[in-house]
Parts: sequence; C-alpha cells; structure tokens
Amino acid sequence: MPTFDGTNPITDILGDDPIERELTFENQSVQNFIEPLTNTAIPAGQTVEMTVIGDAAFDTIESNIAQINALAGFEAITLTSVVVDDQK
Repeated sequence: MPTFDGTNPITDILGDDPIERELTFENQSVQNFIEPLTNTAIPAGQTVEMTVIGDAAFDTIESNIAQINALAGFEAITLTSVVVDDQK
C-alpha cells in the first residue's frame, strides 16, 4: 500500500498533527480520475488503497474528492478513512 507523507516543517509549525490514516477510494464511475495532491490514479470501477500521514494532507485529499464529485454531478468517488496511528 503506497504511503503519502504530507507532513513538513511548515505544516508542523502551523499545528498539523502527524496522524496516519488508511484511505480507500472507490471509483463508482466509468471515468478514470487522479487525486491531485498525491497523484494517485483511481481507475474506473476500481478501489484503491493508500496511507496518508498528516491532518492537513488528509483535509486536502478530502476536499479534492469533494470537488471531483461536484464536477461529476454525483458521488463518483467514495472516500473512507481509518485512523491507524494517532501520534498526538
């Protein structure tokens, strides 16, 4: 499972927490998509799993998926997340 570490010194200073989450993207459409922050391909009709580290990165991914769904006009991609490691 690929891992995207969205933490860096600047986000740390701004209060970003290095929480690790396992994400599952399920593409329910006939169109391929790419999640822009992580450059993760989400092929049509398939499920993709990845790990993301950092609250700010997760929030951005969540926002990107919401934008993709809004542009598609329906819930083309579902996103589920499970906290694996809360390093607070």
